[in-house]
Amino acid sequence: MGFLTNGPDNVTLTTRKTYGMKSSGMEKMRQLQDQVARSRRLPWLVIGLTLAVPLVWSLLPSSETSSDVWSPLTPEEADALKKATDKSPVRVTFNLHETNGYFGATDSEQFVWAVAATEAQMREQRPELFSTEKPTYPVVNLGFVIFSPICPHLGCRYAWNQAQDKFLCPCHGSVYDIFGKHEAGPALRGLDPLPLRDFQGKVEVTWIEYQTNTPQLVIQQVG
Repeated sequence: MGFLTNGPDNVTLTTRKTYGMKSSGMEKMRQLQDQVARSRRLPWLVIGLTLAVPLVWSLLPSSETSSDVWSPLTPEEADALKKATDKSPVRVTFNLHETNGYFGATDSEQFVWAVAATEAQMREQRPELFSTEKPTYPVVNLGFVIFSPICPHLGCRYAWNQAQDKFLCPCHGSVYDIFGKHEAGPALRGLDPLPLRDFQGKVEVTWIEYQTNTPQLVIQQVG
């Protein structure tokens, strides 16, 4: 409360005290309202978090992703592979079967290059594949070496040029001989061999993508 007096200063002082008391009361009222609002929002926040956590986990891939990285060749594809020689490679197509937590089972057509070769030939032509940084699988199997179709330079698809007896990359001019040895161009290594096996009477290959533009074999993706 304030008291009126005759002096203008006292009137001013009384008015300020009253205004200050009203302001304090209004501030307390706002604080109380904020507390009530926060208390009302808290249950909804808890509910939101409860719903959000399962939603996030549902977007993650399933732990039951297929671990089978081998893709079988059809009898026709296997017959095509057997036509490869150490003078003329063969392009072998196959269906890459994938199973993951996002899209389920999918099939996509891929291809590899098959060359008839012995381990002795590959050791002579590609000694780096038998050094300390060699692949963890046999380079030669069933009398063949299977090359990834991806150029080790920057990932383009190269092709066999029968007239030159070379694998040529159309993007940046890298050149490889029939055993995948790098002969010219900007690539930092030769062609990448892929796993091949005979399993229960079926010829199977494993699709591997290696890091490009590096001399080492660094796996980026399997299957």
